[in-house]
Amino acid sequence: MQLKTSQRLIESNISSTKIDLKLIFDNKNNPQALIRVLVEKEMIPSVTNRICGLCGVQGEMTFVTDRNVIDGCRLQCKHKIERIVDGKITRKMCGHRISVRTGTFFSKSKLQLSQILQLIYYTVMQMPQNSIKEIGCHGTHTMVDWQNFVREVIKNYYYDKVEALGGPGEVVEIDESKFGRRKYHKGHLVEGIWIWGGIERSSGRVIMCPVQYRDKRTLHALIKRWIKPGTTILSDCWAAYNGLEELGYKHLKVNHSKNFKDPVTGACTNRIESSWRHAKH
Repeated sequence: MQLKTSQRLIESNISSTKIDLKLIFDNKNNPQALIRVLVEKEMIPSVTNRICGLCGVQGEMTFVTDRNVIDGCRLQCKHKIERIVDGKITRKMCGHRISVRTGTFFSKSKLQLSQILQLIYYTVMQMPQNSIKEIGCHGTHTMVDWQNFVREVIKNYYYDKVEALGGPGEVVEIDESKFGRRKYHKGHLVEGIWIWGGIERSSGRVIMCPVQYRDKRTLHALIKRWIKPGTTILSDCWAAYNGLEELGYKHLKVNHSKNFKDPVTGACTNRIESSWRHAKH
């Protein structure tokens, strides 16, 4: 799966350029029409900008019917190749054919394009798996694979797009919390995962990231990625947060074994702790 094409795919589904169910079903039995829509939405490269695998020329290709492939058509290179035959220069169309899916998010799938788009749409809309299975010929394994693909792309998309918190004059509270532990000592024991998070006081924007380790190297890397230099950071006295001043932050701590709010600096982490409660319920 190619990330750039995948990101365009998600943008097309969750931003203003939407692919809706009506569009999918209207073109379900007309693959060429659906392909043209996908080209328009930048989910498949334009036929005017393809590289031929035979002659190596980048240029316009044309649709040709091919009932032996699932899309019902392929792309054919229109480039004229010059050859010398019996001392004469002749020009003949290359004619090499490639799949319309070459170099796209869809390239390795054996499903119809309309089926893939349905799976993506239902995943983005958070439809239950049982409901998706009832719709058509999607086995559980295929459905789970595509759901995982889509979630991974969404994660990567937002990782690149979401702006870091804070900046000069801004205050960000940070903390870590474990999710998935057994409640009130009831039920089977679940090990759970650690989540590191931060909340920007002025806007209420929150960042939460799963972490395998809570060591200095891991947490400092997250802070540098998600909190802008010049920010005033409020935290507890977890040792891994030592040295934030050297990274360009102002750092105030509160010792929770003694106070909820530092009596001298006024530092507290109530906002991020409240965010954990909301996230867990």
